[in-house]
Amino acid sequence: METLGAYKDRLSVGNKLLRGAWLISSAVFFRPFAGPIFRYWRSLVLRLWGAKVGKRCAIAAGAKIWAPWNLELGDYCTGRFFQPWMFRFGVQTAHPATFFRRSCFDRWGFYSLDYGMFGDFELLCRFIWKNRAKMRYLPLCTTVMRHGGASTGGFDKTLEINRTDLRALKANGCRSLLPILYLRYPFKIWGYVFKKGNS
Repeated sequence: METLGAYKDRLSVGNKLLRGAWLISSAVFFRPFAGPIFRYWRSLVLRLWGAKVGKRCAIAAGAKIWAPWNLELGDYCTGRFFQPWMFRFGVQTAHPATFFRRSCFDRWGFYSLDYGMFGDFELLCRFIWKNRAKMRYLPLCTTVMRHGGASTGGFDKTLEINRTDLRALKANGCRSLLPILYLRYPFKIWGYVFKKGNS
């Protein structure tokens, strides 16, 4: 059985001085500015210290941040404004952060393998659109994701997504057309360009 050796402080003097400067700076410019009204100020302070802070992030004044130059926060995505009519445009609620009771699965079934990796869209459409599952928004961050994934594989994958989504919509009595599903992409492109322009 191996035993842990003595702790070796590997931080350079420069790193320690930088951390000390940050602790003083945060005590003056970060921690005193609590509350939602100062959320953008706190993000600005962190960015000035080298942090990468995504859109709509809200960092609490009491957060313990030892080295903001190592901090990376992606965009904050919320399902707060989702409405069932958005399914017609191929828009779904943030599925990794959507939770259903066991009774919903007992009544309406499980994921359908007929839709492959896009089965989450069909299940959400079946539960929320077809069966009118009641929804409640919880102001909690439950899931952390990275950009990309198997469903973001270029033009061919986009065609597959929309055809599969349309099939799921029809199966659950939600009328839509392929051109309607493509209307969501100008908004996605705008969001991407806007993000790049401000990064």
